Amino acid sequence: MRTCCLHFEELAVDNALKGLQNHVQQARGVMEEIQGLLGEANGIMHEDLSARLNNVALIDGEGSSEPAQEEDVGQGAGCHVQVTSLRTKVRQLFTPDYVTTMAAIYTMLQQDFTMQERVVGTLGLDLSSELLQNYQMMWTLRPFVDESVVEEALSWTRPFSG
Repeated sequence: MRTCCLHFEELAVDNALKGLQNHVQQARGVMEEIQGLLGEANGIMHEDLSARLNNVALIDGEGSSEPAQEEDVGQGAGCHVQVTSLRTKVRQLFTPDYVTTMAAIYTMLQQDFTMQERVVGTLGLDLSSELLQNYQMMWTLRPFVDESVVEEALSWTRPFSG
């Protein structure tokens, strides 16, 4: 009977480890996707900076610091209300701020992923309970992720009011 229980425990642990390894593979794919998005964001930042430099050169100090406005012609004939588009509001937050924050978050997630990948790679039946507790604490605390930076970035994705 005892042999049966040990075999069942080993099978359960083996299945759990395979499940964790599968999740690590999926996380690796997500990290690669985020890295691609970061590359795209970096390209957008360079385009934005080039456009801003071109605008400065064209305006040569005559422009205002007010954001571009769009007309809302849906209010009836002869009644033109100036509204700031969502895209313009987003542009008020300078693009490098987005890209820098995105790069910082990617670095945090990459460090967290690397730590989790190493933990999963060392898990097994021969692991001491003290080491397992340390791994569990590291996994739970996520020491490489600064939640305030993530929250700030998430606040940029929420709809603007007004």
